[in-house]
Amino acid sequence: MSAEPRRSPRTLGVSLATAWLVTAAVFLAATPASAWTPGDLSTAKPSQIAPAAAAAVPPRWTPKPGVQWQWQLSSTPTTAELATAYAAGARAFDIDGDGASAATVKAIHSLGVGVGAVCYIDVGGWEDYRSDAAKFPASVKGKTMNGWPSERWLDIRQTAVLKPLMQARVKMCASKGFDAVEPDLLDGYQNATGFPITAAQQITYNRMIADLAHAAGLSVAQKGDIDQSAQLQPYFDWTLNEQCGQYNECGALAPYKAAGKAVWIVEYSGYPKVCATDYPMAGAAAMSKSVNLTAAPRTPCRTAKG
Repeated sequence: MSAEPRRSPRTLGVSLATAWLVTAAVFLAATPASAWTPGDLSTAKPSQIAPAAAAAVPPRWTPKPGVQWQWQLSSTPTTAELATAYAAGARAFDIDGDGASAATVKAIHSLGVGVGAVCYIDVGGWEDYRSDAAKFPASVKGKTMNGWPSERWLDIRQTAVLKPLMQARVKMCASKGFDAVEPDLLDGYQNATGFPITAAQQITYNRMIADLAHAAGLSVAQKGDIDQSAQLQPYFDWTLNEQCGQYNECGALAPYKAAGKAVWIVEYSGYPKVCATDYPMAGAAAMSKSVNLTAAPRTPCRTAKG
């Protein structure tokens, strides 16, 4: 991410003085003498005060369609693992945000110009091993996730409780220098969470997560909730999907492709034929990996569909 140039105190002072003089001139020209006394701006109308110039905001890093990536959540990648994936074509690295350090993110950026670092966080589940696990009250913890005994579903309807917790996680990503966020478990309404979550409530929560990422200057992926891709696409910057080829669901990701946004897909190595010959989602950055999401294997999927 490019940093905004800093302005010296002297330049800033001159700019502020100039802006004040322009504002005063506009105000005096538009206001009758009887309606104003020196030092009084309380009677000024909004139209009589010149607006302040908007600060330049650097564009958010966002993955380009078709650009390959690496997904490693089982452990923090080593310098050698980063270099190996980069040499094989990866230009974005999605890693666990809580476990990674700012030094790891810096190592990712040092691989090359435009290489992105994506911060994985869980937004739909509680994990007992996370650094902030004690901050989640019992009232938001639901059923244990099938196959993941250390994790429980969250009651995403309780946004007053969860928003500051998720905001803190997003800010943690930004503080370490990440460019983007991968928020996991955006589809609680489709699972046995222990709460009567509706599709509409899920959209509301998912949009909140996207807004938190953007407010922190980060781009954000839609991970999961594939059935509501059309409604969510305008609020997310790209999408990440697991096994749409295996389950013949890749068509649901079409809104992202139509909008010119990146589509990231992982097929797991237990189903190699899905990825080996002619992958059904043309233009996607798809790959085959172990379900444990270790550094290797990492095999890009083939497609003849253009």
